[in-house]
Amino acid sequence: MGYNIIATIEVTVSKGKMIEVETDIAENPNVFGVYDITGDYDALVFARFKTRTELSAMIKKLHSSPYVERTNTHLILNVIKEGSSFVDLLEKEKSSK
Repeated sequence: MGYNIIATIEVTVSKGKMIEVETDIAENPNVFGVYDITGDYDALVFARFKTRTELSAMIKKLHSSPYVERTNTHLILNVIKEGSSFVDLLEKEKSSK
């Protein structure tokens, strides 16, 4: 499908607008995960892109938000494991009893 660029984007949000910013980010079709996190950043975003230009446009759009203070972007070099199964977790739980 050509969406070979995978990025994680850490976002710091100001003025108590975390839910609004996260909801706006989640509407982007490139985004496949948005999470509240602890630590130096407030949110973690997972997204896929066909080109660096698309990624750059998303980062620039984030920075144009009056409530985004900063971002930190990481490019995924290799995917070792992706996805999870609740079935596997339930089987593990059963076997440990």
